[in-house]
Amino acid sequence: MTELGEGLAPGTRIEEFRIERELGAGGFGITYLARDLTLDRRVAIKEYLPRDWGTRRMDGVIGPRSTASAADYAWGLERFLDEARVLARLDHPNIVRVHRVIEGGGTAYIVMEYVEGRSLAEELREAGALPERRVRGLLGALGQGLEAVHRAGLLHRDIKPANVMLRVSDGAPVLIDFGAARQQNAHYGEACRHEGLLDRSVSFRRRVAPNVRSRRSLSTVHLKPTSTSELPS
Repeated sequence: MTELGEGLAPGTRIEEFRIERELGAGGFGITYLARDLTLDRRVAIKEYLPRDWGTRRMDGVIGPRSTASAADYAWGLERFLDEARVLARLDHPNIVRVHRVIEGGGTAYIVMEYVEGRSLAEELREAGALPERRVRGLLGALGQGLEAVHRAGLLHRDIKPANVMLRVSDGAPVLIDFGAARQQNAHYGEACRHEGLLDRSVSFRRRVAPNVRSRRSLSTVHLKPTSTSELPS
């Protein structure tokens, strides 16, 4: 994982946005809480900084870690931009909204809505097993959101409680962090097998009430590690 501390300092400006603090870091970059100085609202900004291919130089410019990683860095940046543009066309209450994309400094930034609330992972740690009604509501809403994502030609590929935010206003789940998203195509399954990048969507089985686990009506929702045979071909 990209280490916290490698990110932009609070107060850094990216056009009309001012960085307030880091929210988290992952394999594809760093996410920040920022202030839109024009509209006076909070936003989340994802910076492309792939842990394996990229590095931030002393002058702040981001680029390939080495000559050998230049092609991978460029490929990842193009995918980052492509996926942001696709997501920007989506308007669904259970998918984080993308406002715009900024390119500069050798990298790119995705400006998204800031979902105020806490993650599903935090709720599970605090509450333990969730009531059946709550689980059904979460799965139904997330399923509708994923349907919209799939219609747009994307696979999220990193569905887990930490990537589901629960809006403080109504408790609705919002799927965030599309850093591992990949556009569907005829060679998707083959590429994933070659790279070993299987979907690691996690199971809710150990976190939901026991009576929910045995319900056949919920067994059709597969929020679990995906085997090679389940990948699209």
